[in-house]
Amino acid sequence: MLLDVTAFASTHPNPVLEAFGALENGSRTVISAPATLSADQTAFHATLDRMAGGVGDPGTSGPISLTQPAAITHVTQRVPLSELPSLRGLSLLQQLALLDRSDMSRFASDHPGVLKTLASRPPAATVVDAWWTGIPAAKQRDLATAAPGVVGNLEGVPYAMRDRANRTYLSDSIRGIRDQMRAGTGRAAGDDLTRRLHMLEQVRTSLQDGSSSEPRALIGLDPSGEGTAVITVGDVTTADYVGYLVPGMFSSVDTQIVKFAASSQQIASDQQAMLDRLEPATATRPTPTVAVVAWLGYHSPGLANVETLDLAKQAEAALTSSVQGLRAIRGPHQPFISVMAHSYGSTASLLAVQSGGLSVDALAIVGSPGSPAQSASELSVTDGNVWVGQAASMDPVPATGLFGSRPTDPAYGAHLFGTAGATDPLTGGWLTAAVSHNDYFVPGTESLRNIELIGIDRADLVLGLDRAK
Repeated sequence: MLLDVTAFASTHPNPVLEAFGALENGSRTVISAPATLSADQTAFHATLDRMAGGVGDPGTSGPISLTQPAAITHVTQRVPLSELPSLRGLSLLQQLALLDRSDMSRFASDHPGVLKTLASRPPAATVVDAWWTGIPAAKQRDLATAAPGVVGNLEGVPYAMRDRANRTYLSDSIRGIRDQMRAGTGRAAGDDLTRRLHMLEQVRTSLQDGSSSEPRALIGLDPSGEGTAVITVGDVTTADYVGYLVPGMFSSVDTQIVKFAASSQQIASDQQAMLDRLEPATATRPTPTVAVVAWLGYHSPGLANVETLDLAKQAEAALTSSVQGLRAIRGPHQPFISVMAHSYGSTASLLAVQSGGLSVDALAIVGSPGSPAQSASELSVTDGNVWVGQAASMDPVPATGLFGSRPTDPAYGAHLFGTAGATDPLTGGWLTAAVSHNDYFVPGTESLRNIELIGIDRADLVLGLDRAK
């Protein structure tokens, strides 16, 4: 079950007003660069990076962004090893791929901060995809071994390789924390290590296949601080339908990743059962397949930091990058992509599809505190396939519109789906109501059933259908 207690966790006389803030605008400068970088051009690239404060990499969201064509010509001229720490983005990736295994390992050991910056500010997924496919398989394996935290989080690297790298990164991180604890620390540092160790062990637990035996993969991991993690259920490389599940407030990796992965599996299993019923395999056509992404790729807010959209903007950038990574990997064989988002996560998702950087085939939001867009027509969602649900009796959050327009309003132009309970015409069973802010993804509810149908492009079977007028 997803957990978001925005409306109920505060002692403020108006907890919803206390919980949400306002959007601020930013600006960005784009500098174009050639696809082929000589040694001199690499040095020029590094100079630009330093001038930009280290944010001059393709695909970043900083004030200066260096863009390059997707067609990458791989460099063959090495720069001195001592100069690599000054490089960023594609330049650094290209040079790392020229190192032998021992030099890769030595660089990773000597310059963890450089690799952390690379992982947090990578090139665009299409650039990474072109670079990765152009280096030998042996070099790919060496990079994944020497720098698992980089390879595991690079959008554009195949998911199977990212899963292997991130599992190595996870094990290395757990071992490193245990070594620190054995060496002895102060009380505060020891408490932090204990918390981080528990968080990473929760990630490890969440990777265990559930009852459906759908494979799980770890395609994103940041073991520092509050942490982030992205886990797939099913094969996103081949699935016909891929859904991103985006949580709201109080959804930390430490407390929620195991439940969140289970919720994603529930959705994937339900959707596959629906497809088996609706589109059974024939001699010439197999039943379509499903994968769901348990996307905890941002730090969701608590009471101390929910008053602004800062974390929503971070989530906007991260979710956009994640979906762009899927599109880069899938190439001409694109799946039907949906986003299923709750509460604060819905506002982050709305920001992403409003910005133009993210385009999806369906968007289903519940318990939403508002949209910066004035209407669904401003969103990059195929055919206006924007859906919204509200548990009207016990969820006050959607009525506030504190982040802008209210998606539940008729003027917004979204499709409304039922949450109050109904008989399922497919099974004849009773679907229960989503009573409060945290009930939308409870198994057996009308709300979850409708969200699942939206994710497999079966809007014709959604219950409580009502185009807002």
